[in-house]
This record gives sequence, C-alpha cells and structure tokens, in this order.
Amino acid sequence: MNLCSKTIFILLLASQFCHLTAQDASHIISFFMRPYPYIGTEKEVTQEYADKKSKKLHRPEKIAQYTLRSVLESNTASGIFCTYKGQLSFSDPHGQVNFVRRQEEPNMQLLITSRINPILEQQQVINHWELEVGTPAALFSVSLEEDIATEVTYWKVEQIDPIPDKTIDLNTVIVFAKPSHIFVPEGITVTKRNPQLILPDIYVKKNIDKLTNAFYLLDLKRFFRHNRRMYELKNEKILKQIY
Repeated sequence: MNLCSKTIFILLLASQFCHLTAQDASHIISFFMRPYPYIGTEKEVTQEYADKKSKKLHRPEKIAQYTLRSVLESNTASGIFCTYKGQLSFSDPHGQVNFVRRQEEPNMQLLITSRINPILEQQQVINHWELEVGTPAALFSVSLEEDIATEVTYWKVEQIDPIPDKTIDLNTVIVFAKPSHIFVPEGITVTKRNPQLILPDIYVKKNIDKLTNAFYLLDLKRFFRHNRRMYELKNEKILKQIY
C-alpha cells in the first residue's frame, strides 16, 4: 500500500471512529485543541537551508510526503487521535474532541504520550493499558472543584509524577502526541457544573507529527473494534459461540 493510499485509509478510519463515539451519547466529555500561539518573526531562510530542501525535493517520495504533511497540517489542532475508556476519537476541523461520558465522578487524568501498550487478559481482551518504557509521557490531574466562599466552580489542572508501575488509570483521556508538541495550561479555569464535562483547552504546537501518530494508530485499531458474534458450525449444529 503506497503512502497516498494509507493516508486515504487513515482519513476514512478517523471518520468511522468519529461517528462511533458520537452515537447514543446523552452525556459527553468534550474539550478543544487550539493552535499554540506563537509570537515573533519567522525563521530566516538561508542558502544552506534552501540547498538542503532542494536536494530532498529531487526524490519523488519526499515530494509526496511534504504534500501530504501540508494537507494534514493546514489546521494544526485537527486530526489528533485520543482515547478514553475504550473509545477512540480525534479532533475535528474545529479542534473539538468528544467522548461518551462513562464515569460518574468528574475528576480524571490527562495523559500525553505517543505510544501505549495493551496488556491482554485472554486473546484480544484488554485488561489495562500501560505506558511504553522509554517513551516520553506527561500526566496531569484534572479535577472539578468549588470555592466555598464564592460558590464558583472551576477546573484545576496540575502536572503529576509519572506513573510508577506504568499502569494507566481507567479514568484517563490519552492524547497521542509527544509531550513536547502539546501544551497543557496548569492552574484553574472557571466553569459551570453540568452533566456534560467540558474540560479546559489544550494547545497544539505546529511541529506535531500527525502523520506518524496516525500510522501508529493503525496498529492499535483492532483493539477498538466492536465485538462481533461468531459461531462454529458442525453438521448444521452450533458447537460453540465465539466473541
């Protein structure tokens, strides 16, 4: 499968998972990814830099790669994959990510990492997820609190220590990206109590490699499929039922 075909498949896969997480959702968890604000002048283009890029453009595969990256990076905050409690979603053209709310308490964790490992219990049944050894990760606690004096409700976000045993808590929203490519503002954000949990915004830097992250998700997609009922037949009788 060539690079173009893989990219088309990724876009179709993303569309499928977007509909999957949005269906039958009475209560949701939602947040926005925003482009990271940059202030300053653009990088100066030197002759050495131009010569280096010119040599790469003589290779057809590099031209295709740069073209695909420019399409995917036209909107920095869109097309970033995330997961939460068995759901896989991605940020839409507006940078919004939606999940069906599957927890009663509002407090949760936010994990930024580019890779995670599934720990299987039997066949393809996942017992839990773990951090990949050697892969950078940033973990944040996101808690909904209320000031007693003013009765103001707010989100409190703070970075916490990495997970000692590498086991990822069930109530964790995982963003597939390098921690250096995502900025999570710490502190408090005023909000209102609502069955729909609208988490604080996070910011995406322009050097994020969404294409590599999307290719990695192709290896994990089998763990996010719906269970399908299958039967083993012999002499027109059902011997056993397989899930």
